[in-house]
Amino acid sequence: MFGMRVGDWKVGFERWPGAWSELTRRVYLDPDCEGPFNVIVRWKSCNKRQLSFSERFRNRWEPDFMPTGLYREVYGMARLTYQSECGLLLVELPDERTVDFEVIIDAILQLLWFAAAETGLVPFHTAGVSFDQHSVLLLGGSGSGKSTLCLMLTEMGLDFVCDDVVLLDSVRMVCGAGEYRISCRRRTAEMMNDLFPDRDWQRVLQEYPESDASRTMAQSKVLVDPCDISGTRWEKMSFPTLLVFPTLCESMSCDYLMEQLSSREALRRLCQLSIASPFQSSLKKAYFKSITGLVKRCRAVSLATNPDAGVQGLQAAAASLMTTIIECSGENSTALVNA
Repeated sequence: MFGMRVGDWKVGFERWPGAWSELTRRVYLDPDCEGPFNVIVRWKSCNKRQLSFSERFRNRWEPDFMPTGLYREVYGMARLTYQSECGLLLVELPDERTVDFEVIIDAILQLLWFAAAETGLVPFHTAGVSFDQHSVLLLGGSGSGKSTLCLMLTEMGLDFVCDDVVLLDSVRMVCGAGEYRISCRRRTAEMMNDLFPDRDWQRVLQEYPESDASRTMAQSKVLVDPCDISGTRWEKMSFPTLLVFPTLCESMSCDYLMEQLSSREALRRLCQLSIASPFQSSLKKAYFKSITGLVKRCRAVSLATNPDAGVQGLQAAAASLMTTIIECSGENSTALVNA
């Protein structure tokens, strides 16, 4: 999605090679890319004492809006300044080699998603798949099962769009935010290996061996390239058709429960998941105008899954959702049915 000038990205990476490694591990960069949102990134070293250790930066990821652009500090690790007028992002890092680059790259990408909003690209926190250029958006908080459902649907033949963020443009098309991998828990990858033993999930698990004893298996994360595993495509642009709100519910008496949602209920849930709280008033107005339009054009369902139902419950929930996706596709369903 991003038109990132790779030559400028690489400036400074000789000093921080871990940052370049983490960036390319997470996001697809095309040196010839000229996307709807282009950015130049410059790197600068700073003394760690210049960075803030204020508690207000410890557990937040939203940047501060300024008249000239955006500002974000990662607690004691980095300082990011984005200048809207020239599309320049300045990244200031200490010379220490112990920086957590996963956190730094997360902060850079999240800031750029907010910066994209100023160009009319509205960011949504969602996982997504597509069929025949029609996208299914899986919307929910952390731990709601978005990534697991996304992996299941790609294994069932749908194309991958994103795992974390999509951007809605002015013609109401969904643009991928450059992600081409899914970050999921190790136990999810093991479940997929049990469900699809003919795929190459064992290689993924071997690439990310058991973590140290200080972390539980549930906390251990692996990065999965769904297009490589399932042989599907990475779809960069598509039209949203179906909104799915997944949740995990242990108190259910059945394996899963899927319900149709009214436009009003879908809008209420989207507003609850909104990332627009730090936006300035004009951007916030554009954001809610976009999600209102999205709800009017799309069908919406909730999908509650019982985690105690295990692999069989997940399989049944994904199959039911696939039926709904085919119904939504209308005339475009032929290719899916044949698959």
